[in-house]
Amino acid sequence: MISNAAKFCKEGKISISVKSKKVNENELIKIDVQDSGIGMTKEQTDKLFHAFTQADASTTRKYGGTGLGLTIVQNLARLMGGDVSVSSEMGKGTVFSVSFKNNIGKEIEENIAEDLESLNKKVIESSKTEGKQTILVIDDDPTIRDLMTRHLEKNNFSVLQALDGSQGIKMAREYKPDAITLDILMPDLDGWSVLRTLKADNEVAHIPVIMASIIDEKKKGFSLGAADYLSKPVERKRLIESIEKLIGEKSDKVILIVEDNSDLRFTVKETLIGSDYEVLEAENGKKALDLLRDKSNPRPGLILLDLMMPEMNGFEFLEIYREEFKDLAPVVVITGADLEDKDREFLSSEATRVLEKSTMSDTGIADELVKTIGSISSKLRA
Repeated sequence: MISNAAKFCKEGKISISVKSKKVNENELIKIDVQDSGIGMTKEQTDKLFHAFTQADASTTRKYGGTGLGLTIVQNLARLMGGDVSVSSEMGKGTVFSVSFKNNIGKEIEENIAEDLESLNKKVIESSKTEGKQTILVIDDDPTIRDLMTRHLEKNNFSVLQALDGSQGIKMAREYKPDAITLDILMPDLDGWSVLRTLKADNEVAHIPVIMASIIDEKKKGFSLGAADYLSKPVERKRLIESIEKLIGEKSDKVILIVEDNSDLRFTVKETLIGSDYEVLEAENGKKALDLLRDKSNPRPGLILLDLMMPEMNGFEFLEIYREEFKDLAPVVVITGADLEDKDREFLSSEATRVLEKSTMSDTGIADELVKTIGSISSKLRA
């Protein structure tokens, strides 16, 4: 509008005024551009907002232009909750007025946040039914979020998205994803603050966080607890390699103890924690299955299973576990009972190792379990 005023006002003056006022809880900005130029007739002003049209043919010949400028201004103003108007008098000048909502950006952000919240809920439901691992992407740049999401979904991950650091912390606590990618340069709460908060919270501190940024601050990232540090633009191959490595390590270091004897459970748990394992506990097969079905819990890399338990014994648990779950963890059976031949035959195909506890103390059982875990897989060394 200013360039038009300058074009059609070779002599005289151009004035610009900006005002704001409240209209129905919204702040409305109004900009007036007034010139004392050639002016227009009503017939000419009626044509102004038609694409590829100017006041008349002589205007095009003399001043040039495509006749699109004011149409674009009008469309933009309407997208922002406002409009454009014109008043003019031939030979005396013209006033163009454009208005728009000042809080339109906030409304757009709120709409995006609502859309993302709906999308994230669908992602969680999908990951539960399909058994996919979930990655939380925390980045204020929608282009980066979209790119990371496409990279991860191509590799069969479910992806949650957070618009900013505060939302990212909230979602990490609520959904407990398998891993988090975190931008550093974000408004309000930057990536460093988010990382510190996550690592100070016992509920989510175990979740591996991969920093992704254009700035090279690897040492700072690792010192604050980041599991990896990637430079933007993030290559898909490098991203997937990092996540698969970290999630794999995390899973291998999680042990599920299914045992009704609370004293033995405590001794085994303390021994495993001392060897740098994360321990999940269940006092019978039914509770163990409930724990495994809850996607907010980390996937165990190995299961320690007692056979003789109330509600659901170890044999019943194994049958349901093998039938219901796809990614099966090795199972070490702990039993104090004398096993019949048919039971031993069943366990030979269902369990990786059978450990008889009748001749050992709780501490001896715990120590033997640590040795057994170490021999099952090189990934499960303490």
